[in-house]
Amino acid sequence: MSGSVVSTLMKPYFHKGHIIYLDNWYTSPTLFKYLSRKKTGGCGTVKINRKGMPKLYQKLKPGECVYGISKKSKLLALKWKDKRDVFMLSSIHKHKMKIINTPRKTTSKPNSILDYNNNMGLVDKSDMMMSFNGTVRKSVKWYKKFFFHLLDMTVLNSGIIFSGLKKEKLKLPDFRMKLIQQILENHGTPKTARAQNVSLNNPLRLSARHFPTLIESAGNKKPSQKKCHVHSNTMLGTRSRKDTRYECKDCGKALCLDPCFKDYHCKKKY
Repeated sequence: MSGSVVSTLMKPYFHKGHIIYLDNWYTSPTLFKYLSRKKTGGCGTVKINRKGMPKLYQKLKPGECVYGISKKSKLLALKWKDKRDVFMLSSIHKHKMKIINTPRKTTSKPNSILDYNNNMGLVDKSDMMMSFNGTVRKSVKWYKKFFFHLLDMTVLNSGIIFSGLKKEKLKLPDFRMKLIQQILENHGTPKTARAQNVSLNNPLRLSARHFPTLIESAGNKKPSQKKCHVHSNTMLGTRSRKDTRYECKDCGKALCLDPCFKDYHCKKKY
């Protein structure tokens, strides 16, 4: 079952020389042999009782390592002792160790484990970031949890891409808030009892009173300036940079007084 999940998801990427890193739920000699035939490398932690695994039952001291190699399939299986026994399987590594110097001690680790930690660490970081800012709750049914997990992952990936394309580096909670505001602007807001005259199709920036204010400066410096949001993001002409001393505090946008302030708050497309 777990092997079929990997082979199905990896199908578009076969025969391109990619390497996939897996945890012990997916890793098996059978899967790695299949991936090798598809010109795809594999490396991952593995359960010692997987079919085809060599018997690596020796007792080891911390830092010691034993291994077994299949000549036919060219798979490397190893057991390395850290705080506990770690079992690895790889189709891309040879049995080589690397010296690791730390302030406390000097140790040696197999190259396969170092590569695994470097690559799977990104997955752990992704899970950690989603756990800090996620939407999943224990009381939610499993299919809703699955949906919200995919939603959280999509938002995280979008935030990473946004930070890569823009010079502006946003923390994930700030990116989520901006994303929510943008979605509400594009798709409208529901009617309320106090605002019966607000159109369902109006973005937030079009549905309230807004006033220009001078951008605050630090200390006794000259008044601060920022680039005008309309000039930088217009959809109706060539984008350009123009600095302004005014902003709308409610919207958090720097805007030229005329005509940008009016256009931004009165037009859907500016």
